[in-house]
Amino acid sequence: MNSPSALRSGDAVLCLNAGSSSLKLALFAAAEDGSLANLARGRMKPAEGGLHLSMNGDDVPPLDETLSPGPGDDDRMNDLAYARLLDWASAAAPSGRLAAVGHRVVHGGTDFEGPAILDAATIAAVEALTPLAPLHQPLALGPIRTVARLRPELAQTSSFDTVFHRTIAPVRRRYALPRDLADREGLTKFGFHGVSYDFIAGELARRDPGGEAKRTIVAHLGSGASLCAMRHGTSVDTTMGFSVLDGLVMATRCGSLDPGVVLHLVGKLGMSADAVEDLLYHRSGLLGVSGLSRDMRELLAEESAAAREAVEALRPFHRPRDGGDGRGTRRPRPLRLHRRHRREPAGNPFAGG
Repeated sequence: MNSPSALRSGDAVLCLNAGSSSLKLALFAAAEDGSLANLARGRMKPAEGGLHLSMNGDDVPPLDETLSPGPGDDDRMNDLAYARLLDWASAAAPSGRLAAVGHRVVHGGTDFEGPAILDAATIAAVEALTPLAPLHQPLALGPIRTVARLRPELAQTSSFDTVFHRTIAPVRRRYALPRDLADREGLTKFGFHGVSYDFIAGELARRDPGGEAKRTIVAHLGSGASLCAMRHGTSVDTTMGFSVLDGLVMATRCGSLDPGVVLHLVGKLGMSADAVEDLLYHRSGLLGVSGLSRDMRELLAEESAAAREAVEALRPFHRPRDGGDGRGTRRPRPLRLHRRHRREPAGNPFAGG
């Protein structure tokens, strides 16, 4: 595998963001000074009978194709789609060379402190973290393995959501569990959506020089949702914790939950760990409360009491988190929900669930 440090002017870098509900794509070209300029953006998504690829930019030929498997190709559908994407990216590069593929990876655990080159050892380490992010980690590993199989010589890198939150003070990251157990098993607050927050911190500094030093609360809203308190462009605290379940109510994830509820589900109702995991990750949140949909747009159009309650449940300051009745707590203004909202900041290929 080549090193991405060998990047030359005109070479292209393809970025893949496998979120909980979509696969976003972006292609960048290297400039003489080493900076990257956006060439195109797009998505890969299921379509009737196959996979649809779309990439659009001002100075590159568009890609808008649905790939359908031929006889005996069902098991190779992903390979066919990624092969077409990689060929297109190579042709779209100003130099004619695709130099690297970058991946957003949700969980970096306690070992990864920054971006990493994805060699065999790193891929194995990322896979070992799957139990901590069972919804997301496999989604990133799929494209990583497919690209490695199709283009073994192509450099691949990973950027981890958890890295941005390593600036959170240890006292805020520690859970009140026995120290030896927590340290041995890595039971700590990790935080997520960090690649998105890192981009926003950079945009704050660019658009309002000096403004990034102020106390800022940023909301990342998608199928997965969280808040991050930032100062000086770094994370001070965030609503997600050990897993991507914690914090705000999400599309199908429960958000903050009294651990006693889990004990009740296991001890009283006899649910298995797998059944509880499926409940909290896939059947809760907006879908669970409404009983109708995980999509905020559909819920906003609904008039039922259950749909209205699901919408209200998403408000991040719906109830105080001070352990009492909220007295003495200055509560921020509530987040206003709009029917039309952007799911990602312009220019960020990594915003997602």
